[in-house]
Amino acid sequence: MSKAYATLTGYTQWELEHYFDDYLKRIQVALQIDREALLEHMAVWYNGYSWDGVQRVYNPFGTLSFLSSEQFQNFWFGTGSPNFLIHQMRKHLRFDVENSIVNNRILDKYDIENLELIPLMFQTGYLTVKSMDAMTGQMVLDYPNQEVRESMYEFLIDDIAKNSHRDSTGRTITDMRDAFASRDTGRVRDIINSMLGDLPSETYEKQSEGLYHGLLHLIFSYLNLYVHSEVHSSHGRADAVVETATDVYVFEFKFNKTAKEALKQIKKNKYGDKYRSSRKRITAIGFNFNQTERQINDWLEETL
Repeated sequence: MSKAYATLTGYTQWELEHYFDDYLKRIQVALQIDREALLEHMAVWYNGYSWDGVQRVYNPFGTLSFLSSEQFQNFWFGTGSPNFLIHQMRKHLRFDVENSIVNNRILDKYDIENLELIPLMFQTGYLTVKSMDAMTGQMVLDYPNQEVRESMYEFLIDDIAKNSHRDSTGRTITDMRDAFASRDTGRVRDIINSMLGDLPSETYEKQSEGLYHGLLHLIFSYLNLYVHSEVHSSHGRADAVVETATDVYVFEFKFNKTAKEALKQIKKNKYGDKYRSSRKRITAIGFNFNQTERQINDWLEETL
């Protein structure tokens, strides 16, 4: 955590471009991509680790794996499942760890009898320093890059849904992304229903609403579009917002209630107002998941 060693454990941007120049030139040809675009994609996938909130380094494992394979892939996912972390997240129903605000003193805490989730995720490389206030010691922690964020979303979704076929999650999310892009909200509903309907019975017997909202947050976050879970406005917060090139979808989820209540909440609190300047079509979608039927039994949408 010393500033003097902030770039010790990864590749800086200069080191990447200087020492791996031959590899980068070869990959430019292989992928038919210009250097600026290549470096931009590499940064999104493998850069982002920081210990001072200013200097950032590339994960050596992901970077070297990419330079060797010459393909953008999630190499982190193949290194093993973080079962203990997932157990802790489920135990505390804490699935949204992005932009966690902590004091730097908490990162030194390690009590084996009372492990805290956020320091543990930092120590295992799932979270890194996004920003730091040197005066107060307050820090914002977040996933370092797309590779790590995507891996954790998949691990969590598969664990909650008890899905043993991990590769199917990625395909399902791709289908959902395509459905949004083509404005096929019926298909979106079918995909969500299939994922929620496959949840094991015990999921609904204990802490069901928390897990329901947690899984929906993960599903929407994993879309990797312009997605925010529980998006704040001056009148409250929407459960999720999905923005595509042409549309904005504002979601409100209910559990054992009605879609009408959800839609009313969106309109009353004007969740869509902040997106009007985009000039995209704004659609409010409210839906209810019925615990007994174990599916979405009520879905309403309206153009705002």
